[in-house]
Order: sequence, then C-alpha cells, then structure tokens
Amino acid sequence: MDERFIDRVLQASGVIGALAGLCGWALGGPEWALAFLLAAAWSIVNLWVLAYFLVVILKKARRRTLIAFFLLKTVILYGLIVLYLFFVQWTFSALMSGLTMPYIVMVLKAVGRVLTDAMDRGKGPVGSVRNDNKRPS
Repeated sequence: MDERFIDRVLQASGVIGALAGLCGWALGGPEWALAFLLAAAWSIVNLWVLAYFLVVILKKARRRTLIAFFLLKTVILYGLIVLYLFFVQWTFSALMSGLTMPYIVMVLKAVGRVLTDAMDRGKGPVGSVRNDNKRPS
C-alpha cells in the first residue's frame, strides 16, 4: 500500500457508486437511486476529509487548520447526514449500501493487491509455490 491508495479508492468508489446508482435506478426506482447516490457521495467526501485530516495531523499542522477540519467533519458533514435523514425519502438498504460502499471498495482493493502481490512472487493465493513449466507425469 502506498500514499495514493486512498485516492485510488475514492476514484474507484465514485465510478462504482455511479454504476450502482444507475443499476439501482433500474431495479429499485429513482427514489432508491437518489438515496443511494446521496449516501455514497457523503461517504466518499467523509473518507476524503478523514484521510486529509490524518495527513494534516501527521504533518503537525497549526491549530487553526485542525479546528477547520474538525468543524468541517463534525458540523457540516454530520449536519448534512441529519438533513439527508429528514428530507430524503430513503430506505435502509439504500442508506447502508451507500454509506458502506467506499469501505467495501477499500477492502476489495486491499485483498486484490495482496493476491496479485502473492501471484507475482510465484505463490498461489494460499501460499503454495507454483511451477507451470513442469508437465504432469
């Protein structure tokens, strides 16, 4: 994993979220798709703010910057989710799938990275050494 991992997760989450919203429109109707897309967008922005907040903390930034991020994270983002819950016609499945979508993408990308690294080292997914050049006897 490198420092661009979260950026790639956010980009993949945006694409997958748009595709899942389109599928949700066809299968669950426009209300479900709107609720999913709003929840997914909120979750993507929340993950981006959290990742940037950690970078700012690790760089030992000024107190004003930390306060600004704290206010953005708590007041604005959580205020938006409360407005979402009150004013958007949402279903539990749309809300939960939208909120967890970037984290599911993160786990799947991490598992994919581990598996491809293991394959590149000549090991299978369970760690056995493969020898594709030998013929079975």
